[in-house]
Amino acid sequence: MHFDFPIEADDFSNAGRVSSEVKKRLKQLNLDSILIKRIVVALFEAEVNVIGHSFGGQLGIDIEPDRIRVLVSDCGPGIENIELALSEGYSTASKKI
Repeated sequence: MHFDFPIEADDFSNAGRVSSEVKKRLKQLNLDSILIKRIVVALFEAEVNVIGHSFGGQLGIDIEPDRIRVLVSDCGPGIENIELALSEGYSTASKKI
């Protein structure tokens, strides 16, 4: 089973929409609730990052009997200095975030 969901840039009013939709579909498959929670928390974090740090993107999810695969992609400026971004306390967040 494969699903694709668009994620709009700067659309904070809909943050969580995609992860909520995925949660609903995973519950319909009677997956373990702890597994669902772990997946949804990770998806929400990714979704908010796309909304706040890119020009928009997409989340794709493949649900197979033995695994769940998620691909989050975005169109954005990237991180200019990866080493600096990995340092404690550093953030690329804008003032609006």
